[in-house]
Amino acid sequence: MPSRKKRKRHRRRAEATATRPESQGGWGTGYPVTRRDLAMARRAIRENWPAPAAVRAAVIADICEVALTDDAPLRVQISAVRTVIDAEAVNQRADLAERAICGTRKVWPT
Repeated sequence: MPSRKKRKRHRRRAEATATRPESQGGWGTGYPVTRRDLAMARRAIRENWPAPAAVRAAVIADICEVALTDDAPLRVQISAVRTVIDAEAVNQRADLAERAICGTRKVWPT
C-alpha cells in the first residue's frame, strides 16, 4: 500500500482533475463536443456497443445539432457529419441483412 503522503497527493490530483472542464467531456450539457468524443461515438456505432434506444437517439440528435450549427469549429462539424454517415451505413447494412433473412430481395455482399 502506498504511503499516506502518496495517497494524499493522488487524492488532490484527482479532485483537481475532476473539476477541470477538459475532463467533463461532451454530451453532459451540450457543447463542447470534441473530435475525440465524435471519434468514440463513431467507434461505438461501428462496433455496435450496447446502449438503450433512447440514449442512441439522443446522441444522434446531439451529433446532428453539432453538424448543423455555425458555432462549432469546421473540423468538429466535419467529424459530426462523418459520424452521421457511419451511423446511416450501419443502419443500411442491418436493413439489408434483415431483408436477406426474410428473403424479400436478393442482396449482394458488400
